[in-house]
Amino acid sequence: MKTINDRDVMWMTRALDEARLAVTNGELPIAALLVAGDSEIARAQTQTGRRKSMTGHAELWTLIEAQKQVYTETRPLTIFTTLEPCLMCLGAAIQCGVDEIVYAMDAPPDGGTKFAGDILRGGQRAPSIRRGIMQEQALQLMREFVTNNQKHPGIRYAKLLLPA
Repeated sequence: MKTINDRDVMWMTRALDEARLAVTNGELPIAALLVAGDSEIARAQTQTGRRKSMTGHAELWTLIEAQKQVYTETRPLTIFTTLEPCLMCLGAAIQCGVDEIVYAMDAPPDGGTKFAGDILRGGQRAPSIRRGIMQEQALQLMREFVTNNQKHPGIRYAKLLLPA
């Protein structure tokens, strides 16, 4: 794992701020930003409730919001996300040519980054992955969400994300 640098802290802080906004929109505190070089291309919050779709993940919507900008020559393309991407979001990142995924907290129930090695062995290019960037801040945000939103439809999943 690479060491955490000022750039990581800056972008992950912005992702965590966006995750806080997700809660005000009735969602789990999960958000992602797509960054090209030193410029933000797109950001999105988890939108499963608002879109009434389990595919409303922050990472996927960040890539959708980026549209044609994903195919830029500006590199590296990095997704900063507050939660480990699932397999669907990892696949979308691969298809869009994302170079790196940086995430805060692990997603034990459905995190997909453990499959990156299998993808590489299969001959496909996979993004490099760094985990645990500002993990404690993301966990605290999730703990606050669980404490204050016991009737939220996603509460069972949110509880699974927290260490026992």
